[in-house]
Parts: sequence; structure tokens; C-alpha cells
Amino acid sequence: MTGGDGRILGLPRGAALRGNLLLACVFAAYFCTVYWTGNFVAVHAAHRFHVALPFETLIPFVPSTAAVYLTITPLLWLAPFIFRTPKRLLPLFVMLSTEVTIAGIAFCLFPVELSFPARNIAGIAGTLMGLTRAIVLEYNCVPSLHVALALTAAWAYQGVGEWHWRAFIWSWAAAITASTLLAHQHHLADLAAGAALSAVTVRYVPPRVQEWLRIRSEGALRRSSGGARGAQESVGGVT
Repeated sequence: MTGGDGRILGLPRGAALRGNLLLACVFAAYFCTVYWTGNFVAVHAAHRFHVALPFETLIPFVPSTAAVYLTITPLLWLAPFIFRTPKRLLPLFVMLSTEVTIAGIAFCLFPVELSFPARNIAGIAGTLMGLTRAIVLEYNCVPSLHVALALTAAWAYQGVGEWHWRAFIWSWAAAITASTLLAHQHHLADLAAGAALSAVTVRYVPPRVQEWLRIRSEGALRRSSGGARGAQESVGGVT
């Protein structure tokens, strides 16, 4: 997976821009639908699970890390401008959508409640924490989609630049992962499940998407060749 022209970021043009923005908007709508549905089911569940380990009470609460936590959105929105055609963007789109689907099923079947106590924070940090809580809702914990999506995006983005770009993008994903703990929005089990979900997805999904694209491209080429031959035969018959 590469940017295609040697640049890390660029603005797609014409049909490519429209196609990429369509994929991005479809993913955003799908994510919101699945995420809100999972939380709705958990709210009305007869029982919610707790997955915190005993020592997690020692994890410090750093409300300012909510600022990092919220950067998952700009991280994902880089995708249409890194993979500047729908064909290049499609593998990442399918990977992220697959992760959202699996996580949504898990949220419904295994609703989890945070074991960290609720806190009232003043100032800018409190505003950031309030925004975080409004976005992430209450019960969508296992697996952590923040972790899964951030790691998958970093894996996809790493191929478009040199070592300094790879260091930057993986550091960003690592910071988001750490923020899920330090902002007390996830437990270690959530992180482990999110990382496992990402690992499985990047292992199995891209080859299947590439195979589908290859078959589709070969089919289009055969149809084009068949149409060209038909036109030549028609011209030959008239002559």
C-alpha cells in the first residue's frame, strides 16, 4: 500500500477525490451506527461485565491525555489524502470496517462496564474529558476500537514514507493507545483485544481485497478486449 506518487500527503482530484470522500463518509456513518447500537444494547443489558485487573487501580489518571485520545479522528482522516485513489484506499476501508463489525458484535454480546471511578475535572482538561466521554459513550470497551483502528492505520500508513515517517506514525498510534489507559477510558483487556483484532485484520483482510481487485480488473480487461474484438469483427463484416 503506497501513496502512489512518492508524496506522503496530497489532494486527490476529480473522480478520485469524490470516491475517497465517499468511502470516508460511508465508514464514518457505519462506525457511528454500529458504535451507537452497541452502546444501546449494553445500556439495556441485564448484566454488564467487569474486566479490570486488580492492579489497574494503580494506573495514574492523566486527564490531559484526553487531547491525544481525541486525535484518532484526524489520524483516520489522513487516509483519503495518503491513498489518493479509491483503489488504494479500499484495503484500509475494508480493514477498518471489518474491525468495526467484529467489535460491534462483541459490544452486543459482551457488554463491559469501566471499573475506574467517575471523576469531576475542572478547566481545559475537564472540557476535554467531557468531550471524550460524550464521544466514546459508556460501555463499548472490549475490544478497544481506538487501539484497533489506530494500529491498523499506522500499519497501513507506514509504507508511504521513510523511517522518520514510520517512527512518527507509530509513535502517534502508541500515544493514542497509552491515552486510552491514562484517560481511564479502557482497561488492559480492552487494549489487548483491540491489538489482537488489528493483528488478525491486517494479516487476513488485505490479501483478500487485493485478490478481489485483481479478479475485478481482469474481468474488466476481458470485457474490454471482447468488446474491441466484436467491434473489429463488425467492421470487417461491413467491409
